[in-house]
Amino acid sequence: MTNKSASFIARQIIARYDVEAGETVSNLQLQKLLYYAQGWHLAFFGKPLFDAQLQAWDHGPVQPFVYREYKHFSWSSITLPLHEAKKEEDPFLDCIKWFYGAIHGKELERQTHKELPWLRTYRNGEMELIIPNSLLTEFFRTGYGDHELHRQFVDYWYRFQYSVEPGSLSTVKLSQKEYSQKLHELGLDLEVAH
Repeated sequence: MTNKSASFIARQIIARYDVEAGETVSNLQLQKLLYYAQGWHLAFFGKPLFDAQLQAWDHGPVQPFVYREYKHFSWSSITLPLHEAKKEEDPFLDCIKWFYGAIHGKELERQTHKELPWLRTYRNGEMELIIPNSLLTEFFRTGYGDHELHRQFVDYWYRFQYSVEPGSLSTVKLSQKEYSQKLHELGLDLEVAH
């Protein structure tokens, strides 16, 4: 999947939630999943996942068109009509959902408030402040090494790439050398922050 609309990617993320099994996603959480998906896609593949810009809002990174599309759900779980809930095969989005999807939207908001893309862009009371893709790329390629959650995601993605059952994964603390080696094996040009 490359350079699709943000709305399409949002529907693909929502479609990965099993409503019958009690899985839910709110608009707040969806916005943060779009942020992480865009950031990691830029870092791993060198190009955006979707064609729209993210903005720095009070509650963290937001894709405004997608936000307005699901605004009527307020804080409730988003549901899609059956004809829109068709999920395409995409291991990258599967990994985003499996890793970040169980984290509550407010916790993801708190996490994004500690991260450079939002911190460098956000100004209290101002709207429509675009988070540049160049800043996302810089952060997810270099700055995330200071964030344990992001280090865990890279480990998770590595395991996912090698077809380890994602549901059976446990968090493993990696040494700097092991971490760098995994990045190299994945063919990533990411720098590890020391």
